Amino acid sequence: MIPALPEPAIRAAVQCGDWNQAERLLSQFDLDVRRALPTADLRAERDAWQQLLEAQQHLLADLKRERDEAGAALARLGHEHRGMRAYLQEA
Repeated sequence: MIPALPEPAIRAAVQCGDWNQAERLLSQFDLDVRRALPTADLRAERDAWQQLLEAQQHLLADLKRERDEAGAALARLGHEHRGMRAYLQEA
């Protein structure tokens, strides 16, 4: 049996800022895949496994992009905060 990627639940957890839940979902999915692979008929189910891999890669790329964007936003906030403090100290 090919595990289902819980993409909607992962995205919902990320949107709510519940990173622990997103991590739990990803960890459980990883465990499900590891349990399924030893008994999988990869020749007969190749297309389905390939689709699962592509969906997982797409989700992880989106999460990485969102992480990078959040990091850049935090860096901008830090820069603006330092600028504001310098301005206030000069005033």
